[in-house]
Amino acid sequence: AMRVEADAVPPVPWKNGGGVTRELLRWPAEGDWRLRLSLADIAADGPFSPFPGVTRWFAVLEGAGVALD
Repeated sequence: AMRVEADAVPPVPWKNGGGVTRELLRWPAEGDWRLRLSLADIAADGPFSPFPGVTRWFAVLEGAGVALD
């Protein structure tokens, strides 16, 4: 079994400056991923980054929530 500690994964800033992402799992590890599990810290309102052809699921783990329009 593999265990990943979120605090051990360096945060990567978003291009729009609105937050950071910690990538916990990526498959395959190299090249275009087919599956990715990540944690994001949202710091500011902004557009949802497009990932054409990707089905996205997300859940709020803490905080006031997220409103999409």
